[in-house]
Amino acid sequence: KNQILSHSQLAAIRAHFTNGEIQDQFEHLDIAGIEGWKCFHPDASLSQFRWTTTDPIKAKLALDQVVRRMGANSRKFTWLCDGHSRHFDLNPLLDELGFSHSLDVHVMMKDLSPTDAEQVKESTFYCREFENEIVSANILASAFDVSDEIAAYFHRLYLAPSQKHQTTIFAACTQDTDEAVGVGYMSALSGTSTVFLRVAGILPDYQRLGLYRILVRKRIEVAAAEGYTTAYVHAYSFEAAALLEKEGFNKMAEVSLHTGPSGK
Repeated sequence: KNQILSHSQLAAIRAHFTNGEIQDQFEHLDIAGIEGWKCFHPDASLSQFRWTTTDPIKAKLALDQVVRRMGANSRKFTWLCDGHSRHFDLNPLLDELGFSHSLDVHVMMKDLSPTDAEQVKESTFYCREFENEIVSANILASAFDVSDEIAAYFHRLYLAPSQKHQTTIFAACTQDTDEAVGVGYMSALSGTSTVFLRVAGILPDYQRLGLYRILVRKRIEVAAAEGYTTAYVHAYSFEAAALLEKEGFNKMAEVSLHTGPSGK
């Protein structure tokens, strides 16, 4: 069950879902009681909102405004619900307007220690920082079976300049050919000792070979060596959550994504 999150924990979770700034691609809606952005691309996953109020009346007014403004362009979008919105019974407002539940995300956290900075033991594959953005986006597209365009959008969002975080790419590579077959993104939250292990994608032919674990361990190693003390990661499946628990992460909350109705 969701616990009532502290201010710093809630800020960390929300920062993970905060997009960077890509000029002329996103519009931030100025509506009291919510925060989020409208993307000019029609894919629902690229436009996302969440409540910043716990007042049910203000929450409903804000939600109604978003639905009207997005519906005017017949655009679908997603709504992020965290433990606070569930605790204050705001989630039923989505059901009333015909939102559909799309995904549950497990919020995992690990306190880092100096031992996490020990060298990762690698054999068939190794992990390193990676700067080839085209290859990174292509791996995401193949790993998650999405279009190259959508993968490129998310890749750019992770790396776009932001006052809230700075992101580095890591690649899992084969020892014999040095080919990148998986990538993972790590964002450092500005002004804090916290990092986020963002999405990690593995090419289909190399999945279930332990590469996700290698990418998790390498990013933790680098973060600990650089003095970060807390790592967050969002697991999108029970399998990923179970693996992260073996790596010392604890589940602290659950957030859910809901797809909003498009206009007529």
